[in-house]
Amino acid sequence: MTDLKESNPRSRAATVLLVVLLGFLSMMGPVTIDMFLSSIPKIAKGLDTTVELVTVSLFSIMLGNAVGFLIHGPVADRFGRKPAILAMLILYVITAAAAAFSPTVEALIVWRFVQGIAHAGGRVLAVAVARDLFDREYLGKAMADVMFVTAISTVIMPILGGQIAQHLPWQASFGAMAAFGTVVALAYWLFFTESLAEKNMQALKISYVLPNFLMIGRNPTFAKFVFCGAFGMVGFIAFMTTSSAVLIGAFGVRPDVYGVLFASAALAFLVGTLIAGRLVLRLGGIRLIAIGLGFFLLGGISILIFAILDVRTSA
Repeated sequence: MTDLKESNPRSRAATVLLVVLLGFLSMMGPVTIDMFLSSIPKIAKGLDTTVELVTVSLFSIMLGNAVGFLIHGPVADRFGRKPAILAMLILYVITAAAAAFSPTVEALIVWRFVQGIAHAGGRVLAVAVARDLFDREYLGKAMADVMFVTAISTVIMPILGGQIAQHLPWQASFGAMAAFGTVVALAYWLFFTESLAEKNMQALKISYVLPNFLMIGRNPTFAKFVFCGAFGMVGFIAFMTTSSAVLIGAFGVRPDVYGVLFASAALAFLVGTLIAGRLVLRLGGIRLIAIGLGFFLLGGISILIFAILDVRTSA
């Protein structure tokens, strides 16, 4: 841990390499979801089904994500970070390839659920490695750099997904996911050194895990912030799962144009991240969360009003 904190050229290079590797893990969300959205109408046509059923695969990946959040931490504590990361990435590649060859929308939904379990490891394991190697201000700086990589990828991936949907078969988006997972797995196999100092042999025992989950779940502060984040995320997921059907299906927007439009929302997320990072020390976390929830509410009400008034623009 000390080596990465020392201010010599070699340790700085090691820190940059680590941030890049952790950034790859944090990019799994935009690659798995944002790049997929533009292809939803094309997938529905290719599988001879409805857009609504293809959209269910987004809910299945979120459900798998929830399951994965409970699994990856204990597995990484028991077997080490590198084996857990490589196993997660292998599962991710397999499920992406399987989704590309799905004969029915039901099979797609199942494979996206399993892919969601793997996808959850991106964020969980990135945080676990960072906590192994950094403390306090160093940890905050490292995670800020990783989140910046995530924010950049949320702008790029919808645009890339739009181009894929416009010019390639629907299976190509899953092929891109499999290629991404393969490259990241090779990078971790070649360049990542195990960060866990000591494995926890009790980590997978129910008698050890369950009390920890119950203790966290009963914490009122934890519950308060979880509900704040959960309600905000619900609104974003509602927008994410319906936007392609509305803009591409109802308004006739081309998939590549939709990718750019969705990227504009991601760009707003990037700008908000940069602004929040500068305001949190001045305003405090609680006050900043309240302001953020206010913007969530304003955005949701605005969309509702436009929908009720049936406001439309030409593609």
